[in-house]
This record gives sequence, C-alpha cells and structure tokens, in this order.
Amino acid sequence: MIDEPPIDPDDEPTPGSQMADVRDAEISLLGAVMSGYDDLDGLAEQVTGADFYRPEHEETWDAVMRVHRGGVKPDPVSVRLALDKGSRVDPLSLLHMTQMVPLVSQAPYYADRVATASGLRRIQAAGLRIQQLGNATGGDLDDIRERARAEVDAATTGRVVSRARTVADLLPDVLDIAEHGQANVLGTGWPDVDDSIGGLGPGRLVVVGARPGVGKSLMGTNLALHMAHHHGHAVLLASLEMPEREVGQRMLAAFAQANLTDLQTGRTDERTWERIGRHAQALMDLPITIDDSPDQTVTSIRRAARNVQRKRDDLALIVVDYLQLVRPVDNRPNRAEQLGEVSRGLKLLARETGACVVAMAQVNRESTKRTDGRPMLADLRESGSIEADADQVLLLHHPDDELPDLEVITAKNRHGPKATRHLYMQGHYARLTSTTWAPREDA
Repeated sequence: MIDEPPIDPDDEPTPGSQMADVRDAEISLLGAVMSGYDDLDGLAEQVTGADFYRPEHEETWDAVMRVHRGGVKPDPVSVRLALDKGSRVDPLSLLHMTQMVPLVSQAPYYADRVATASGLRRIQAAGLRIQQLGNATGGDLDDIRERARAEVDAATTGRVVSRARTVADLLPDVLDIAEHGQANVLGTGWPDVDDSIGGLGPGRLVVVGARPGVGKSLMGTNLALHMAHHHGHAVLLASLEMPEREVGQRMLAAFAQANLTDLQTGRTDERTWERIGRHAQALMDLPITIDDSPDQTVTSIRRAARNVQRKRDDLALIVVDYLQLVRPVDNRPNRAEQLGEVSRGLKLLARETGACVVAMAQVNRESTKRTDGRPMLADLRESGSIEADADQVLLLHHPDDELPDLEVITAKNRHGPKATRHLYMQGHYARLTSTTWAPREDA
C-alpha cells in the first residue's frame, strides 16, 4: 500500500477550494447514511474509511459500518455509541452532518466524489514517491524501476482493500473447501501426482529438485503446456538454462508428438509434419510467455509477470528454470544467503501475483553416494533457505537409467502427506506421462 502524504487534521480548507469540496462531499455522505439511506452495502463497495480525507470522517464512517454490520440502522446516537474510546469525533458534529446533507438519495454520488478524491491523492502520493526514487543514489536500477512501476500500479488499479478477516468471516470458506475441495487449485495433468500434492495452488512456491538430466526442465515445460492448453490460463516460463528455441522445440515435440531429435536435426518425416500441421496453430495460440534472458533476477521475473498480467488477468503459473541461476540483487559473499534472498523473493512473487511459482533446483551429488541413490531434502544445494520457503518440494529420481520410470518424491508438503509417485518418461517426445497412460495419435 502506498502511504499518503501526511495530513494535518487541523488544516481546515478554505471555502471554494478543492479541499472544501471534498469536505462537503464527505459530510454529505456521512449525513446521508445517518439519515436513513438504505443501500449501505452498495456504498461500502465504493468507499472505505481510508478514502476519507479527514481522520474524524474516517472514524465516523468506520463506526457507521460497525452499526450496520450489527443489524441496526445508523443514526447519530447509534454511531456515537459505536465510536472507539478516545475518538476525536465531536458527538455534536454527527447531528450537524444529518442537518447538512442536501439530499439523502444522492449518497452514491457523494460516495463517488469521495472515492475519486481519494484516488487522485494516491496518484499524487505515487508521483512524490517516484520522484524520491529518481533522486536516490545507488541501488540496482532494475529494482528501482520496478518499485516505480509498482507505485504506479498500486495508485491506478483502484483502492487497496485490507485482507484482514476475522475467523467468523473466514470459516465459511474453510467449510466450503472441506466439502467441495479448493476450486482454484489446478491439476498438473498427472493424476497420481495430483493425488499426492493436491494440484498447483495459487500463491504457492513449489520446488522441483533433481540432478542434471533427470527431467526438471521437461516437467516445467509439460506443466506450462498443460496449464495453458487444458486449463486455458496464462503462463510465464523464465528459462535461464535453455534458450527459447530449445524450449519451443520441446513444447512442439510434446504437443504434437514429434520426435525431439528430428526437430533439432531437421530429419522430420512426412507423417510427423502432418501432426505438426494439425497442432502448430493451437500451440501458437496458447497463452505462454517465454523469457530466456540469461541474467534474470527476481525483480526482472516480477516485471515480466506484471507485463503478462497487464494483458491477461489469469496468470496461473510461473515456471523458473532454474532457481540457482537466478541472480541475487544483493551480492553477499555467502551463497546460502544469496539463494535465501532468491527463494524468499519467489515466494513473495507467488503471493503478489496469485500464481503458483514452480522453481526447478539442482541437488548435489550426495544422493549418488547412497545405496539407493534417491535424493533427499538435504541434497538441495544450499537447501536450508529453499526448503524453508517452499510450500512443497518434489524430488525427481530415476531408479534405473535403463528404464523410463521416473519417481516423483514429495519430500515436503504443507498441503498433504509425503508420498512417492511414478511417471513415465517419453524422452523422444519431451513429455512425462502417467504410468497408466497409453499414447494415442490424437492425444
């Protein structure tokens, strides 16, 4: 939230000034709601207490809404009784407001005037803060630019509403999820994996760890395809390891069942070209954005996500391939602290955008020294901070390099049990499938 410039509550605007108009609109609105205006819920969608310029008017509005939520029609007496102890509101002013209101039925108009004035103040405050950022010396330029863009976004996307809720407000949603499941959790396309992790939920950070060549990038591109094609949601893929052309080749191979090696070497046969012809346009229409900039930071990924959200409001998945290649803004000498900054930034990115962030991560060689070769949480490179920030950690393992079986080990799960599931790797098609899935020509 952008803090507004400090306001002196004793600074009474002169008659005829813009502030006087704002004051009159606030008094008229408060007078209308204490004089019998009925649709207070509709007004509450237009304004909040924070939209009022004068602090005593904000206190009065909050008291009005407390009376309304209690099932009582607000009037000067009930509102006076609902004011907080130590309130600066003069009780006589409440009666004065009801006498000053020109027309009770015009309450929505007064509310619109109050909301408009509040929005303009936020824009003015954002301009001052951007000017301060521009005058600052030192710091990362990309980070300063993104902070400036965030100020503009916050000031121009409507009023900021507090997310604070009481348990009484929250419990109906909890009970509804208990009965019907969480509607905004989206499947991965692999039923066995969904059974383990419950799908990909908004605001979560999911870390997928594996040794090089096991299938991290494959899982990332497959998730991006499924989220965009099956669910129809926008996806951002930050590919720090592979250039966009290789990502595109893998997506085309998986989507059209085209041999990946043939796509890379130019040996595609006629039958495969027919399949590509049937699927190419559908692939181009998918809302997937790929950023293969090699020197990405959390700030640059956030900027790319904001760009996607300016065009579409359904960004559901951000894939980061891979976490250890994301450049920290603060170049501390301790690598664990650097990765801690990155993992915390990705978790905050998930919360800010409402998307699920799936970050691929390398594991160290310790797993190869164990008899079964299976990776563990401790094998994540500099795992302490990554493990702490992640909501879920999936570790990939090939029990036998000669077989296409891929173990998906749920090593950490804040939303369910730990478990091991199996996928079938079709490397020639750059895809992972459920072990019970049989490939078909029209799949």
